[in-house]
Amino acid sequence: MELKDAIYEILEGNGLLFTGAGASLNATNVKDESLGTLWDLTELLYAKCGLESDGNISNATDEFLEEFGEEELIRLLKDKYTIKEITQEHRTLLSVKWKRIYTTNYDNVIETALVSEHNTAYTSVDIQDRPSFQKDKSKLVVHLNGYINDLNRETLNNSFKLTESSYLTQDFIDSQWISLFRQDLKVSGANIFVGFSLTSDLDLKRIIFNTPDSKEKTFFIVGENEKETTLRSLRRYGTPLSIGLKGFAMEIQKAKQDYIPRPISFRTYRSFKKPQINELPPKVTNTDFFSLLQDGDINERILQFSIFSPDEFPYYVYREKLDKVINVIKNGDENILITSDIGNGKTMFIKGLSYLLHKNGYSVFQYDRFTTFEDEEIQRICESESKAVVIIESYTHHYDVIEKIESSRCDVKLILTERSMINDVTYSKLESILSSHIQFFDLNQLSDKEVDCFIKMFNTYGYWGDKTTFNDDQKFRFITDFDTNSCKRSLRLLLIKQLESSDILGRFQLLISSLKRKSKYYDALSLMLVSNVFNFTLQLDDLFYALDEQILGDYSFRQNPAIKEFINFDESRIKVKSAILSETVLRNLIDSESLVDTLIKVCLKLDKRRNDKNSKIILKELISFSNLERILKKDKEDYRFNILRFFEEIRNMDFCKKNPHYWLQSAISKLAERQYKQADQHFKTAYSFANKLEWFDTYQIDNHYARFLIENEIYFGSEDTCMTQFLKAHKILNNPNDRHKTRHYPFRVALNYFPFYDKYYRTLPKKDKTIFLRSCQEILERINVYMRNVENYRVKKQVEKAKELLITILTDEKSLTSIKV
Repeated sequence: MELKDAIYEILEGNGLLFTGAGASLNATNVKDESLGTLWDLTELLYAKCGLESDGNISNATDEFLEEFGEEELIRLLKDKYTIKEITQEHRTLLSVKWKRIYTTNYDNVIETALVSEHNTAYTSVDIQDRPSFQKDKSKLVVHLNGYINDLNRETLNNSFKLTESSYLTQDFIDSQWISLFRQDLKVSGANIFVGFSLTSDLDLKRIIFNTPDSKEKTFFIVGENEKETTLRSLRRYGTPLSIGLKGFAMEIQKAKQDYIPRPISFRTYRSFKKPQINELPPKVTNTDFFSLLQDGDINERILQFSIFSPDEFPYYVYREKLDKVINVIKNGDENILITSDIGNGKTMFIKGLSYLLHKNGYSVFQYDRFTTFEDEEIQRICESESKAVVIIESYTHHYDVIEKIESSRCDVKLILTERSMINDVTYSKLESILSSHIQFFDLNQLSDKEVDCFIKMFNTYGYWGDKTTFNDDQKFRFITDFDTNSCKRSLRLLLIKQLESSDILGRFQLLISSLKRKSKYYDALSLMLVSNVFNFTLQLDDLFYALDEQILGDYSFRQNPAIKEFINFDESRIKVKSAILSETVLRNLIDSESLVDTLIKVCLKLDKRRNDKNSKIILKELISFSNLERILKKDKEDYRFNILRFFEEIRNMDFCKKNPHYWLQSAISKLAERQYKQADQHFKTAYSFANKLEWFDTYQIDNHYARFLIENEIYFGSEDTCMTQFLKAHKILNNPNDRHKTRHYPFRVALNYFPFYDKYYRTLPKKDKTIFLRSCQEILERINVYMRNVENYRVKKQVEKAKELLITILTDEKSLTSIKV
């Protein structure tokens, strides 16, 4: 890119400005002095103290504070960095509308020029402010090291940076502003750095290096006498121009004379999709309804009309919490979280919600997939769209997108979904990203009104199977009762029971049997089913890459009846999306050994493009002990062997070698087989790699390790070691720093307290007996807190069982006797 083209981008409001010390040198302060450099400030502070300078600003500041105090330092800094007069070059530089302005300078040169050139007010912030609190990010000046107008005793010791590394401090890199800055580098039409040399002013290297697409459009405006060594260094990151601020201002003026504004073009969103509004009403058939419940194939045209005219278009069950979500959004809540177990209706809920929000005047954007336009689209949504709502399903796959939206949004509403079990573990990370309160809605239980709607819908389409002769009261009890043969108000259980009572499994048995001699076809079908259960997005290109790209053009593959049940080749999409159907077919009809073979093959192939976002998501979901348990036949002798074989076969993948997630899952698989020595080694490896990652939350490793400690003592321990290991585990489970009172995982592990008690309690010394019983009481108290903070229907069975066993311990005759002795 030529400088002239870059200035045209700036004139269109698409330029990023970043100023350093060199941009302010010619301005004059209230003492009629030039501002000078940080070295000049260091010399001044030492001179005031009567000391010889060592060039260290931190030491100089400490000496001055000790000699004169904070108020005198504040007065000196205000005199030095409060501007009286700026140059014409400053006015020209700020006469254009910059997309965003960042500066490492303390002074108010930029603000003074903006007031001179623009009638609208700009907001000055520092990195202690949160990006999400700034409603209009198009008029921001971000002071990375502090702003002189905000200097006081509090900011002097907080956001005002007087250190050697003050130009781009670690505080900036750790702040939420860094996410916005990285986005700006990517999506701006031109990035202009004025008054910098990478060697002394600003360590931009690792940021710009990690944004290689920005090099072509990045320009460094440096002094006319800049050293050749500095210019050579800058060329690695952009184009250095030895023209100084004055020369750059002249180029701006020159470009203005022949600049012709380009028409604003609107490009279709690619990473996000909007609700498709249809004008013509559809016809609803039995096939449409069966495809929805059995295949998870949603006809959005029917869904749209069904929401608003349910009697005329019986298809969509209107969940009562839809109205509650709409109301909290209207009341100003910014973050909504929707959770449910697999198959309990999150996707349909979100589809309906998007149409309702559209009807209420909101611009709805649902995140679809990563594209190279993602950052640009996020900024457009956050800065240009009116009443924007962004929906992100399976939020744990998209923390990066959430962070970008959080740092860019002004008044954007965020709606997230996740499976309940996953959310229980990951919720704390979500809270750390979002700066405002999260409104939580759980869909795991059907209300009476919703149950009545399902009964009416099933009656309409004849979907009751062996329950067809039940009257409506019997059907209601079948759905709402909590006995073994009923559905416990769960849509998931209702669909499973209806699926098992239909002939669909027999039909799939015939289809799958026809594929067994065609291994590639069988693998493709297996992977499609797995993607539904594991909840990762599988596009056709992912499918063919992971297995065999050549089968895409295979005519017989396209015409195979079983494959056509799952893939619509005319529309290039996978048809069957039902997690319930997929899980049932996998567990009952797919051979476990061949399924594990397929997953190993897929992992090894995707490891070659492990840095691709979707490949990384797929790998993480596949490498999960609990996910594998969900899809393999537990009644087969080789069930455990196949899981162990899977983790062994993929161990040397680059994705796995230093990945704490892999080592944890492998450790869990060893625990399941009571291979405790190997499990111990894998836990240690998981901790070792996790401790090298500042962002990694060891919560899951901690709880499984506590389980390992207790189980190992129960099966292979001794009286000499049992209490030492028990107390290690109890310390983890009773962690007082665990802020989340709705996590049930520690209490699942606490189920082991009873077998530990049964094996060791009678022979423990009196002191250890007292300690053990106190530990049981502590966990029991935590369980009571959990139950007070969780709706009754969300209390896990394992928690209730753990409470029952702990009470048994504390009221048992032998424990009561030991307390009295």
